Amino acid sequence: MGKSSFTKRLQEYFNVTKNETIAVIIIMSGLVVGVIVRYNPFAATHPSQYNPVLAEKIYSVLDSIADADEQDTIAVPVTGSETVNIADTAKAIDRFTDKKKELYNQKVNIATALKAELIRLPGIGEAIAERIIVYRKIQPFTSTQDLMNVKGIGSKKFEKIKPYIFYEKKNK
Repeated sequence: MGKSSFTKRLQEYFNVTKNETIAVIIIMSGLVVGVIVRYNPFAATHPSQYNPVLAEKIYSVLDSIADADEQDTIAVPVTGSETVNIADTAKAIDRFTDKKKELYNQKVNIATALKAELIRLPGIGEAIAERIIVYRKIQPFTSTQDLMNVKGIGSKKFEKIKPYIFYEKKNK
């Protein structure tokens, strides 16, 4: 009995089209393969090989996240008895952003700034910093407004970085 006669018999028995029969066969084959894979005792993902210690840690993390609605902090177990307090982490992030704001308080001379100094400006990444340096070599700046001639710096981005830049002719 060939493949075509099997599908023809199914078509006649269930009164369906050939495409519908093929779709049902594919779905049923997928289910059979799924059952075989799921219950294969030799597979590495067999349920008897799950790590109960790891599962317990995961459940404790999920439980502490679920309790976060009732508390201001979450104690997340890291290793053993060590925990990380989310409130302390938030304070550390605030300290980092304060330091970043301090960097912005130092104005940058666009005529002489190094790549690292340009990257500190808001909205300026490595690519735009490189473009500024290349543009500066070809066409020296005469004012801060010349920065808008660099590809990637439009009026919005210029307004964002304007408080943090100045132009002073570089000495040769």
